[in-house]
Amino acid sequence: MEIKETKNINGIEWRCYKQENGKDYLTTTDVLSEEVIQNIIDGKRLSIENRVRYNNDVTDDSWENSVIRRILNNKFKEKYLSDIEIDGEVRLLTKKEVEGLDDDLHNVSDWYWTMTSNTDEDDFYAFVFYVHGSSNPGYLSYTNVNLARGVRPVVSLKSNAMSSDKTTSITSALDCEETLDENANLKDVIRFINSRCINND
Repeated sequence: MEIKETKNINGIEWRCYKQENGKDYLTTTDVLSEEVIQNIIDGKRLSIENRVRYNNDVTDDSWENSVIRRILNNKFKEKYLSDIEIDGEVRLLTKKEVEGLDDDLHNVSDWYWTMTSNTDEDDFYAFVFYVHGSSNPGYLSYTNVNLARGVRPVVSLKSNAMSSDKTTSITSALDCEETLDENANLKDVIRFINSRCINND
């Protein structure tokens, strides 16, 4: 994918916001809707409309124990991401990633959680950063983990995967019956083209 390229996966719109270490990183163009949240939530009193508590334990700000991590990597993954191969787990944006987003991705309709803690060692309550929505778009603040905010997931995909329509175009242009694997990387493509050119001489 290209940076800022948008992809619709099972009714949810995702956009590539960075490419790093051979991976494309995608986040949703807006927070998850109430319909999606209510379809994946796995416990009572964990959500309010489309907003979800980060954790029920007011002293725990860890992503590992987060309610959101659990629902994203279980029901959400099963219902909305089963068609694609994800590299790693589904997560949230970090504070640093939010600060690096372009305005059109930074500012969305509602508040949403990051996965970055802002708890001092002397604090009794645990705090996590979140991003303001339309009332103060893009502004970073922090709040207690027991409150509810929107959910904006992140997934990573391997960058070298090519779409089947591109590989079909290559094989058609070379007028050959042999097919090119849709997951071929750039070296595979070059090797394939060179072999066809040699065979056609």
